[in-house]
Amino acid sequence: MKKIYIILIITISLLSLGTISVFATNSISSQTAKESTPVVDVNLKIYDYANLLTESEETSLYSQIQEFINTYEMDMAVVTIEENNKSSSMAYADDFYDYNNFGIGANKSGVLFLIDMQNRQMWMSTTGYAISIYSDSRIDNILDYAYNKISIKDYNGCVEQFIRYSKYYANLGSSNQSSSSYTDYNKKSNHVLGTIKMSFIIAVIATGVYILIGLTSHTKPKNQQNANLYISSRIKLNKQLDNFVNEFVTKTRIETSSSGSSRSSSGRSSTHSGSSGRSHGGGGRSF
Repeated sequence: MKKIYIILIITISLLSLGTISVFATNSISSQTAKESTPVVDVNLKIYDYANLLTESEETSLYSQIQEFINTYEMDMAVVTIEENNKSSSMAYADDFYDYNNFGIGANKSGVLFLIDMQNRQMWMSTTGYAISIYSDSRIDNILDYAYNKISIKDYNGCVEQFIRYSKYYANLGSSNQSSSSYTDYNKKSNHVLGTIKMSFIIAVIATGVYILIGLTSHTKPKNQQNANLYISSRIKLNKQLDNFVNEFVTKTRIETSSSGSSRSSSGRSSTHSGSSGRSHGGGGRSF
């Protein structure tokens, strides 16, 4: 019994060291991502590094973005880049949003639209309350309209379509969501993340302890050569019947956009964690 306790203590210690190591690695990765992200004035909202927009176009788009922010209490930013020093368009969009501290409210709610000329991809990143408004299918629809403009190199029109249909879906979302729902969403998100982390750590420790106890108490069974020891009476097989019961075939239609990407009509919002650890929704489209 004493041996089991010693093994248990060693296991918990190793698991603790492993957890600390994971957090340290994530911290280093986060710092690297932050250092490779441009530092900007969050009040500008439009960052045209690829020079795709004229000055007058930027002025007009800025007014539309401010109207969105004031109406829906979510942040919005537009970024264009000629070169991407990140692993993907998604990583660039998420890092740009997180490390420049965009967002409104405790959950940093808002959307960012990226035009990545190096990878020839548009990406829409959502954060906080915006995740619940912009489902996968809604993001796909917004990108459809934006694609119609960017495919003919109308970059101003592309951004205008993004803003226009972001407003449209934000209006649909706000008509069904009360301010109390917004508060509940913030609380639930923080609670769920904490619960998942704690459950994972407990599960790993419990599994390790269970396996160790099993290994220390297990004795190898002896093989029995005579099968009759396990059979109390003879088994007689009289008939063989093959019965075909039924067959069900389910067919699901998958709708596709004009540019070939699949849609989801379930209203689901796929999420992922950025390098900062913050949760994001989003979607992209090549052009």
